[in-house]
Amino acid sequence: MKLSEACGQYHIDSRKLRLYARCGLIDPESPCSSEELERLCLISRLYEAGVEPERIKALLASSGPDRLRLLRLERCRLLEEIHAKQCLLDSLDYMIHEQRESEPAAPADASV
Repeated sequence: MKLSEACGQYHIDSRKLRLYARCGLIDPESPCSSEELERLCLISRLYEAGVEPERIKALLASSGPDRLRLLRLERCRLLEEIHAKQCLLDSLDYMIHEQRESEPAAPADASV
């Protein structure tokens, strides 16, 4: 059975499979083995974490301490992205705060 056929059985999205093939991460025509399915799951998890295809290739080619080092580098990269997004969010929160402070207070309900 080919990897592309096995993906249908395991409900793996064919679009993702084509994307991974276009990036050179997999060969959908290769024979399907448990190792290939594990490799596909690893590729999927790395891709969903935002790891670029070239870096995924480097991770797949590595093992042991080298793979651990590359994974830690990707973790740092992702953490930096999160931090940058948090700074943007903080900035927007401050603008909202400033806007609220600059608006006149709503008049109290006189009928009460």
